[in-house]
Amino acid sequence: MSVPQAIILVMPDAWESSSDAEEIAWAAGFVDAEGCFSFTLPASYAAVNVGQTHREPLDRLVNALGAGKVRGPFSMLSPNRPSKKDQFCFYAYGSRALRIAEKLWRFLSGPKRQQVLHLRECAFKFNPKVSRGLRPLGSQGFTTRRQELAWAAGFFEGDGCFSYSTSIRGVCAAILQRDREVLDHFLAIVGVGKVYGPYERPEGGLGGKPFFQYRAHGFEKTQAIVAMLWFKLGTAKRKQAIAVLAKRMRRCRRGHVLGTKHRGCPRCVAEAWARKRQVS
Repeated sequence: MSVPQAIILVMPDAWESSSDAEEIAWAAGFVDAEGCFSFTLPASYAAVNVGQTHREPLDRLVNALGAGKVRGPFSMLSPNRPSKKDQFCFYAYGSRALRIAEKLWRFLSGPKRQQVLHLRECAFKFNPKVSRGLRPLGSQGFTTRRQELAWAAGFFEGDGCFSYSTSIRGVCAAILQRDREVLDHFLAIVGVGKVYGPYERPEGGLGGKPFFQYRAHGFEKTQAIVAMLWFKLGTAKRKQAIAVLAKRMRRCRRGHVLGTKHRGCPRCVAEAWARKRQVS
């Protein structure tokens, strides 16, 4: 698969190297999108879980955090699930989950930080042995622009999608989330697009709760997002971006192949005039 020239121009060699902090920022964004910190009272253990249809980003998460394991694939067939694809699962329990929470804390968004605080509170209360040695969580926030973009790339890797709409003959980047705060955070980093919602999902998807949607319509905005996040996107999302951007205005609403000189479809225009001449 060839890479469109528009994408080649936004991949400078200087952005190919990544520091440990940037990879942790990517991991935090990925967990913000798909992860969950929890504490199970009957067994009194802490846990962190992340589900994904592709294994590659989960293996990358293990390497970034230096902890956890990946299992799967598992069948996810259910009438109330928006996706019926098999899924892989990253997981870590006990003290490992607490260490992961400490490692990601600096870059996590508000909703996940609340989960981490609840996790640590339960660990201190119900399992003092596991909570021994926990360190203060420390400061929060990004120190470089690259760390911000690394978080955004991880977040998009977890919940984002590049797609082409035949109805509007255009490309877009979209993310679905129940928490608007993280979508607003993503929007503030990339600077293009808009957050819509809340929307109701009667089928029970996303836990049956209202959800919000981030969308950036059009070739230029989608290409800008690809350019900003490319240095940290995984293989699956890169292939998706290349395939979507390659479809820019190649066909009209009726499926006719478009030329390069005219915005309209010559075949549709010719057929319309042919029908008009037959009527007259």
